[in-house]
Order: sequence, then C-alpha cells, then structure tokens
Amino acid sequence: IEGVLGDVLSMNQDRPVGVLSNEKHKFFVNVLLKRLIWIIPLISLLANLIRYLVTRDDVSHWTEMFYLQQVYVLLPLLPLAFPSLWTSARLFGIASIMSKFYTSRSLRVEKSSCEW
Repeated sequence: IEGVLGDVLSMNQDRPVGVLSNEKHKFFVNVLLKRLIWIIPLISLLANLIRYLVTRDDVSHWTEMFYLQQVYVLLPLLPLAFPSLWTSARLFGIASIMSKFYTSRSLRVEKSSCEW
C-alpha cells in the first residue's frame, strides 16, 4: 500500500506493546494455560468420584461419569488450544519442508549421470 494510508499503517506497526496487552498475555499464559487447564478437570473428576460414591447405581453408569463427563468438561476449553495447535502444525510443516529442501540440496545429481 502506497501513499498516506501506507504511511499511517506503517507508523501503527512501530508502536510498542501496551501494558494492557502485556498483562492480558501474562494472564492467558500463567492463569489459563498453566493452572486452569489442569484444575478444572481435576475438580470435575473429584466431583464425579464423590457423586459415584454417594449415588452408585441411581444416576448413571460409571463409564459415563468418569470418561464422558470429563470430555464434556474439556470441550469448552478446546478453543483455547487451537491457536497453539495451529502454530505447532504450521511449524511442523515448515520444518518438514525445510528438511526436505536441505536434503535434496545436499543430494544434487550431477549432470553427467542424468544425460543419456
């Protein structure tokens, strides 16, 4: 983009990261990813264990309590994992392409062996 709009957009990219953005990133990494991801399934597992011990056959089968309801608890947390999974998949793809590029570059075939 050229002209005035390009100048404005390029000036916008040079700004430092704001305090609010920095704190938001710290909160997301420290609280959500390191603590909350592990605490919520543990609390759910303990609640289902207590529920199973108190009402053994009244509510549902034990596999539903310990497996299916754990999946139900983790499903809302799945969108939090998509950005990191997307980045990991992209980096894996880039690494595999680069490794194939460098191996093919090191295994160059001489012209004399290709000519018939």
